[in-house]
Amino acid sequence: MGSNYKVRGKEICLVSRVMGRMAFVINTHKTLETPEGCIATHYNAIFRNPQTNEVIRELEFEDSYEKFGNYYIMISQVVNSREKGQKTTTEFNYSNIKLLEPAVV
Repeated sequence: MGSNYKVRGKEICLVSRVMGRMAFVINTHKTLETPEGCIATHYNAIFRNPQTNEVIRELEFEDSYEKFGNYYIMISQVVNSREKGQKTTTEFNYSNIKLLEPAVV
């Protein structure tokens, strides 16, 4: 499995990997800066056949986060997909989010 990375400042902005019969590149376009670091919020993934370099599928992600206590939790995600000329948009929305209380041992 071969992997390559591109770094912009202190963050990884591109990952390229070949895993058997599948190769993919994930490219980060926007991030959410937090005191603890950054979270990718807009990124795409392109999947290819490593032998022919043919694009198999393209995905584009737009993620939204909210801070709950000390954590940033995804509250929505929009995924735009393109496969064999077909475009699809799928939206996930998460609500009623609550942090669990720590277990007493």
